[in-house]
Amino acid sequence: MRRFRFRLDPVIRLRGFDLDRCRREMAIVEGELTNAVRAVDAARSDVEQASARLVERAREGVPAGDITVEQQALDAGYRAMEVSRQRVVDVRETLMSVRGEVAAAHAKLRSLELLRDRAFESHKRAELRLEQRELDEVASRIKNRAVALVRAEGES
Repeated sequence: MRRFRFRLDPVIRLRGFDLDRCRREMAIVEGELTNAVRAVDAARSDVEQASARLVERAREGVPAGDITVEQQALDAGYRAMEVSRQRVVDVRETLMSVRGEVAAAHAKLRSLELLRDRAFESHKRAELRLEQRELDEVASRIKNRAVALVRAEGES
């Protein structure tokens, strides 16, 4: 049987490398998303703490100037939390884009793999037909020899 050789194997290998690259990129973006979500959680915690301090200061009857400082810290926390939330939104959009790239790379690779599989099946069928033809030829020769022997014995 001849060895099967698919001419597009180098392209399949390249598409596999592209898929791997896309998956690595997606893993990086997923890590960025995790970090962005943690930043939102940290900012939320800071806002809660600043809010609790502000309420405590107001209950204690602290002068307005000190409360203003606490209010500014609270406002800064809210701004930081909003920036972190926007970062999460941006990273999620990037992640959706990268997931689309992964899906496209996978589809390209899969289509070539299907072509290779079909070509291999075709090769296998052709090889089996060739082998069957050779077996039929051998069987025909054996039959012709047997017939010739029977005739030769009949003539003797």
